[in-house]
Amino acid sequence: MYAFIFVITLLVSVTALHGKEGYLCVPVADLVAAPFIEQSSKQHIKQAYQSLTLSPEQGTRSCLRVHQAIFNERVTIVDFKNHQVQIVLKNCFSKAMLGAFDESIKVWTYKDWVVTDDELVQMGIDQSVFPLEYNEKTRCDESIISLVYPWYDQVTQATYSAGTRFCLASTQTNDDTYTVLLFNPKQKELITAYIPKQYAQASGHFSSEERRKMFIALLYSWCDAEESIPFVWGGTSFITHGCHEVVLKKWFSSTDELASWDCSSSSKRPLSGLDASGLILRAAQICGISYYCCNSTALAHSLSSLSFSDMREGDIVWAPGYVGIIASLYTNEIIEAQGYARGYGSVHCISLKKRFADIKTWNDFAACCEKKIPLKSLDSQGRVVSHIPTFKLYRLSF
Repeated sequence: MYAFIFVITLLVSVTALHGKEGYLCVPVADLVAAPFIEQSSKQHIKQAYQSLTLSPEQGTRSCLRVHQAIFNERVTIVDFKNHQVQIVLKNCFSKAMLGAFDESIKVWTYKDWVVTDDELVQMGIDQSVFPLEYNEKTRCDESIISLVYPWYDQVTQATYSAGTRFCLASTQTNDDTYTVLLFNPKQKELITAYIPKQYAQASGHFSSEERRKMFIALLYSWCDAEESIPFVWGGTSFITHGCHEVVLKKWFSSTDELASWDCSSSSKRPLSGLDASGLILRAAQICGISYYCCNSTALAHSLSSLSFSDMREGDIVWAPGYVGIIASLYTNEIIEAQGYARGYGSVHCISLKKRFADIKTWNDFAACCEKKIPLKSLDSQGRVVSHIPTFKLYRLSF
């Protein structure tokens, strides 16, 4: 009898959630490709999502994290299993194979990190205070601001990631802050918050050249801090500075040896940080750029490649498994997010001569690429760690 009631309750829950629209209600949510085991308790499921490894060791894919979502991002729930929901993100897509169509990401996360439209209605919360999903129509919406740096709110006692979007309140109180309406999930209410203007970027109708300059300036500002933004595999968030203290853990799964970089201490929330694809996605959307690729494969299949003779600052250099941004043609710098195996584990701006052997300028880089000469990639100690046979050049639609 009890088993029958449990099954009926479960079916009702699944039916009630399927197809529901909602928003992320936590600063950062880790997303995985498949749900965790169904026998786990709710607390164990939550702990599993809060303790994913930083990144896999070179050549393996042992990290379960595939992406991150941040506060106020719009999602659709398509499945439910054991305190977990499968969601479709609205602001990005993936492309898994050659010739495939653009596909929205379907990923799993902890159920309590998503609040549905129906729940908001029951709370008496007006959904018009939430920003619409990022797309071609809303990227210039002047009623929306995006954080460019992490911001701590004293009322909710939470730090929100760069890239988090808020709706402006109808009345602005002063010239130094943005007044926004913020959903407080703990108290299940809306509050008024005041974000210093140096922490956020207002949306608007900017020219392509203005957006290019904004994009490069934002990336430089993320690299200029005294401490770096940590590298996190699948990371699309920026809440904290400073590289993680990590250890390399190895174990066997079936007959395969797996290795990944892991935190030396446990975390009470998903790790904050960016990988190379997440770096471009967050920075581009903050600047109102039409860019939705969540990984380097999607980038290569969605943008048109250019000749290296046409290089401009803000362009993306791509190789299988690698992306970087041309920061300056004058100082010959590249901005990228590099993993721990190379001795970095952070987002940084680095000169070409420190990144590639025998390459001092972007002209040298372009000449090798045009002649299909493999480039020798260097680690933080100046040692050659790999040979990259080919690069391509891509340009965002500024």
